[in-house]
Amino acid sequence: MDEQYPVGDIGESMLQDIVDEMKAGGRGGSYDCILGVSGGCDSSFLAHEMVRRGLRPLAVHFDNTWNSPIATNNIYTVLDQLDVPLETYVMDNHEYDDIYRAFIESGVRDIEAPTDIGFMGVLYRAAEKHGIKHIVEGHSFRTEGVSPLGWLYMDGRYIR
Repeated sequence: MDEQYPVGDIGESMLQDIVDEMKAGGRGGSYDCILGVSGGCDSSFLAHEMVRRGLRPLAVHFDNTWNSPIATNNIYTVLDQLDVPLETYVMDNHEYDDIYRAFIESGVRDIEAPTDIGFMGVLYRAAEKHGIKHIVEGHSFRTEGVSPLGWLYMDGRYIR
């Protein structure tokens, strides 16, 4: 993946091409892209970087009802400072607890699959709702993609 997503001048040039593509795709609309936010460092930095590069993101948050107060505060503080609008999709707490209980009791390897699947689902739902072509979310395969593959199995068929 380092070859596909290089750092340095080559990576910067590739990133600028993506930014230009998002700006072109957003012409005539209110937003250039959907930005998934969690209140963590990656999505907070990405929000700042997108605005710095002149993009007009619509932030979307998947609230599984388990947010920490710090994450919630980060979402509002960062987006308010950057003047980025936010749409939040809130899960029913009892239903979500049931989903997680089923995952825990089944012994599946990736216990975060319900959140990962739900998060991506709301990003695509928001993109369709607003007619936005591009979705971005912040994480780094360099720091998060280092776990053994056996720990990372996820199957979208878990949740229908």
